[in-house]
Formats: sequence, C-alpha cells, structure tokens
Amino acid sequence: MDNTLTRSLNNIGFTEKQSQVYLSALSIGEATVSQIAENTKLKRTTAFNIMHELSDKGYLSIQTKKGKQYASAISPSILLEKSQNAYTQLKTIYPQLLSIANTSPHKPGMQFFEGIQGIKHCYNQVEFATGEVIGFTNYDLMPSIVSKHIQETFIPLRKKRNIPARFITSYSDKAKEIKQYDKERNLAHLLVPNFNADFALECLLMNDEDCYFLSFESDSYYAIHIQSKSIYLMLKNIFNIIWNTQYSD
Repeated sequence: MDNTLTRSLNNIGFTEKQSQVYLSALSIGEATVSQIAENTKLKRTTAFNIMHELSDKGYLSIQTKKGKQYASAISPSILLEKSQNAYTQLKTIYPQLLSIANTSPHKPGMQFFEGIQGIKHCYNQVEFATGEVIGFTNYDLMPSIVSKHIQETFIPLRKKRNIPARFITSYSDKAKEIKQYDKERNLAHLLVPNFNADFALECLLMNDEDCYFLSFESDSYYAIHIQSKSIYLMLKNIFNIIWNTQYSD
C-alpha cells in the first residue's frame, strides 16, 4: 500500500485502517471482505467493520450478491468534491469558532508548529486576515521552499482578498530584486542599511493581536503563534518607528 496515499487520506479524516480499506476497494473494483482482508493484511472481522464504517460515511458502496457483500469505493472525484464541500463549510463557520476560542478564559496564548509545514500554516492564516499584514523578514536566509510557498500561496491569497502587506528587511541584492515587484503584489518593502542580516527569523503581524515568528534555521524549522494585543502593539510600534524614518534604497 502506498504510504503517501495513506498519509494523504489520513490528513482528510480517514484513519490508517480506513485508508487501507478504501484504497484496497478502489484498486480491486468490486471487492469482497476476504479480498480486502487479504489485500490489507487486516483480520476479516476488522475489514468487515471498517467497510461498513466507510459505507456509513459515504466512501464505500456495499451491495449483496448471492449472499456475499461487495464493496466499491466512491470515485476519487467525488471524494475530492466531498472534501472541498467540508472545507467550504468549515471556512464559513471559522469566524464563529474563532470568536468562541477568543472569549474562552482558558484559551492558549501560544501555539508551536514544527517544520516547514508549520511555517506554511502560519503564512496561510492570511486567508483570515482582516487588514494589513506587516512584519520583519530576511530574504537572504529564507529557505527556497518557503519562498516558493510565498509565491504560490501567500501572495495569491493576499491578492484575492486585497490584503496589503509591508515588510522591513535588510538591504541586499536579493531584497532589492524582490522589491521591484511590490506594486503588482500589493506590497511595500523598506530596505534598511546596516540592518543585521544574520537573523534567520521572520515576524508576521496581523489582526491586531496575532504575532507569528517563523524560524528559518536550516536545522530548526518551526513557527510560534502568540496571540497577544500587548505584544502585537509593541512590535507594531517598533515597526512604525523604523518605517517612518523613511529609509530608501
């Protein structure tokens, strides 16, 4: 069984065994319990129970022929449609869910996200931004995979929702090259001379309280989200003080 496919199905709500049974039925076509059990190396009773779990969720169709049950997996196109519908519904109620979380006295003030995926997750939150995004960054130490995600996802999300952004960064050839495209990307950069370029960190500020710190250290990719109006205001004030000095390249 392809581990990549299994992990991908796990990411959209399938359990490990449900992924195995769905993929097995998909590959066989019309599969009996015995065939699925043999193909997945699961016990027959386990395969039977999971077949019916998936049937209840609409991922498998089960028919009885001559006393035997046959399972057919729904088309991948229907699976994609169901996943997109679920995402659309979740996105619709996201503001209410966030409002409930923000009013809870026990809500966590800080979240930690590991790896490149954690960094991408923080960039993707711009989809829910309610105004301008500002921050500090270092393009010279930004990993290429992060730069690619910014080009393919972060910038399109901002442009789609007309969310402007401003960044302060060090004065470098790479930063000057990126700055050339500011107008078409609804973006503004301030390149600061003598800005220490050794820091492998980006700071994103949005929504009047969300502070994201993204580590670009090659052996320690991670992101931290701190939800604090006080920290946000302190960093925003520092940003504005530097921005208003009107450095130019």
